[in-house]
Amino acid sequence: MSRNTALDLVQGDYIAFLDSDDCWVDNKIESQVKFMLNNNYRFVYSSYDVISMAGEHCYNLCAPSMVNKRKLLLSNFIGCSTVVVASSLVGEMRQRNIPCRNDYMFWLDLLKDGEMAYRCPGVFSSYRKGVGISSNKLRNFKFYCYVIKNSSALGLLLLPIIAPIFLTINLLKKRFIGLYNKFVVKL
Repeated sequence: MSRNTALDLVQGDYIAFLDSDDCWVDNKIESQVKFMLNNNYRFVYSSYDVISMAGEHCYNLCAPSMVNKRKLLLSNFIGCSTVVVASSLVGEMRQRNIPCRNDYMFWLDLLKDGEMAYRCPGVFSSYRKGVGISSNKLRNFKFYCYVIKNSSALGLLLLPIIAPIFLTINLLKKRFIGLYNKFVVKL
């Protein structure tokens, strides 16, 4: 995996991810690192814009003000390209080699032992929404179940309780963005 290869080569104090089809605003790293330093945080993310393949703004997706592992089990509220994380938190941890949702699993792994992640105010990233990308709902749910099962000792016991919540949140995220944004910021 290319992200793990990059993580093996990291020499700086902070790590940020940028997928090839996504975009950052010019001051993303500066703003988020300043927010981290001012608040003594080790893991931050932001809300983000969703853009078309042509780069046109479609909508904004809000993120909760903070997440811990328990809250993140409900849904992946963290866009990969919005993250800045301290190298000290990552340490030797690497993303799991699974076909999809490896970033989600990585966030859950990083948030073990009571660690928290915080939303940095502002929108610093744009996620490019393409035709066919992440559109297979059954496949996505299958990998969500895999993530839950493998991220907690109680994974299989939790699944019947949190799967309906996950499905509801993701229905809002895909079909009722305004409601999703109002709901998420209150989490």
